[in-house]
Amino acid sequence: MLFARGETMDRFTQNLRRARKAAGLTQQQLADRLHVTRQSVSSWELGKTEPDLQTLTELAEVFETDAGSLLGEAGRPAYPRLQKRFVTGFAVCAGLLLMLFCLELGLFSYWRKLHDYGAMLYAALWKLSVPPLLWYSSGVGAVCFFAMWSPVRCGKQARLALLLAALALGLPVLALMAQYLAVALGNLDGVRVWLAPLLRRPAGRIAMQIILPGLSGICTGLFACSERSV
Repeated sequence: MLFARGETMDRFTQNLRRARKAAGLTQQQLADRLHVTRQSVSSWELGKTEPDLQTLTELAEVFETDAGSLLGEAGRPAYPRLQKRFVTGFAVCAGLLLMLFCLELGLFSYWRKLHDYGAMLYAALWKLSVPPLLWYSSGVGAVCFFAMWSPVRCGKQARLALLLAALALGLPVLALMAQYLAVALGNLDGVRVWLAPLLRRPAGRIAMQIILPGLSGICTGLFACSERSV
């Protein structure tokens, strides 16, 4: 027998079911990949029968993990790597970063060459809003990249704390951008009066455009990518 203890069998059935659902596969789809019947997969998940060693190896290959993880050895649950939602999240963040970088090279350089009020306003708003967005996306993308290879687990209270932290860190930046936009639309000189003490100091600029958005992005990514643990 492949499983000598009932505890190992219980861990395997739980891990198999979790890995299959995380991979977005039905029992029939998994059975088709393994060239077995759907009833066989159902029987494994119910703990009625067990796969042979060759099938266990094929299961690990399907979920891009190892047999030890499926068996739950050393307390490690199965974790299918490169899950679609994490790959998609990382790809979206990477694409956004690339798009903003290309626009930075094109639009912002073009606006700086113009001397009319509208171009100056667009350039100022762009310079204020893009760095926070870049660092926020970088924070989310970094967590998605990590989650593609290793699980991110948080309890219910920790997830709530991450959500509140993301909002608390992001709101000051959004409030600053909203104030800048409101004042700029009325009087560009007013922006310099109200926001110069904060934006023109290196520490304030770094905090508002890099640190707070980056930490908010990390908290958002951890909240979105984490699995509930008890």
